[in-house]
Amino acid sequence: MHPLVFIFVLVPFGAMWLFLFGSLIYAVVLIQSQRRGGRWIAFIVLVLMLIIVFRPEWDDVLRGIRSYQIASLQTDSPTSAPPYHLTVFDAPSDESALLALAESGLFDVTISAQMNPTRFSQKIVVEESDKCMTRRTSFVQFTAATGFKRCGRLISASGALPPEHLVLWADPAPLLQRSRWADRQRALQLSEQTQFGTRLLAYCETNSPLRRTLFDRLVIAFRRTMSDCRNPATQDIYRIPHPDLVTFVLKGVGIKPADIAIGK
Repeated sequence: MHPLVFIFVLVPFGAMWLFLFGSLIYAVVLIQSQRRGGRWIAFIVLVLMLIIVFRPEWDDVLRGIRSYQIASLQTDSPTSAPPYHLTVFDAPSDESALLALAESGLFDVTISAQMNPTRFSQKIVVEESDKCMTRRTSFVQFTAATGFKRCGRLISASGALPPEHLVLWADPAPLLQRSRWADRQRALQLSEQTQFGTRLLAYCETNSPLRRTLFDRLVIAFRRTMSDCRNPATQDIYRIPHPDLVTFVLKGVGIKPADIAIGK
């Protein structure tokens, strides 16, 4: 066992349980001596113990409520036609998926800062290059179809966003409830910005249950398992924290990846 685990995990939680058991024993002594307050102390301590031990089950209830809220979201189809202008907020550090979207020929991809959501600061250009084989290592279905001769590259460029465009929030997303879920959940959101407002196209949020081992219940009780993310528009399932952004965006605009004429 790592010393830090012993110092910062086992010792604090062990002290907590010793305090709870000590309080319970003290309450039992008060009850036997017929002193007032013993029953209330015992009741409060037992409730705290049950809350700690059965926290995963209570968390299931909260996740179920959130799943119902997500499933009830109303999603629309885009009003514009491809090629779409797609701007990305909080772009992932690995831009491979964004490069693939640009390489599909269906999206003009830019990256914007939320401090000024009307402009972009970076864009992806698709160009002929002999370095595509080494430059592109993942999400290469479109590049591979060109013999790795044409691929995307992220460059610095400034400009104003068109009045109608798509917006992708890679994480965090506006629909993610900041107070309850932001510290442990992740979300993807695809919307369309029009002159009449914002329309939701697709949304995807993690739903990760707490682990149920005795160690997690008694000592940590906040480690989560890897879970899936459901898109209410298509009911497709994605893995988190590495979702297939390409599939998410394509299906969010109503395009099946298998129907794309790759390399055209």
